[in-house]
Amino acid sequence: MLLPIFYSLVLGLTHFFNEKIQIKHEYVHVRLVSFVSGITVTYVFLILLPEIYRGFALFNQFIFISILVGFTLAHISEKYVYQHSAPQTLKENLSGLHSLAFFVYHLLLGVIFVSLNQVNTLNSVLFFLPVLFYSSVGLISLEKIHSKVREHKSVKFLLSLSTLFGVLLADLLLSFGNTYNLIFGFIVGLFLYIALIDFVPKESRGRPEFFALGVFVYTLVIASTFT
Repeated sequence: MLLPIFYSLVLGLTHFFNEKIQIKHEYVHVRLVSFVSGITVTYVFLILLPEIYRGFALFNQFIFISILVGFTLAHISEKYVYQHSAPQTLKENLSGLHSLAFFVYHLLLGVIFVSLNQVNTLNSVLFFLPVLFYSSVGLISLEKIHSKVREHKSVKFLLSLSTLFGVLLADLLLSFGNTYNLIFGFIVGLFLYIALIDFVPKESRGRPEFFALGVFVYTLVIASTFT
């Protein structure tokens, strides 16, 4: 439990002080974002998706429905806010959605930290690193949430502690046994949406050679753990 608590505290500090640690130099930031995107996508395909097969033996193909539900819910929620909000309230509504999504997502990340650490400490480390990387470069952080929310120190502090709450609640949620595999699939669906829609630079943005470098480096790292 100590290692997941450490992960959650590091993430909490990263989120709380994200505005201060952001890399302002555009040349460096663009390349770093592309590199981290490559790392994140690699982790999804080489660690998270294979991890789903732990639940496949129990639920057969139904386990993949939970992934689809997570991906679909993330997409529909965001589109609903964009299409049903007046222009003057769009930012506020998106901020509320992003704040709720941020809290729930990072709370469940805390549970996954504990779950992975119980099975294999190395897998938990390999999961923690891309989460930390994309949080530190602002791909998913409090920096993305409206300034009105970030200016409330109590709300900002609460959101920063969301991963720690997940770690502390992990034993309770994991006690549901096989149901956790469905929850894990749901989170993988959310993670896939965020990774593919928000992390990977769109159109002419980003540097493909640094994305490829991130994929190559993290593939070597993960492949070295295969037995």
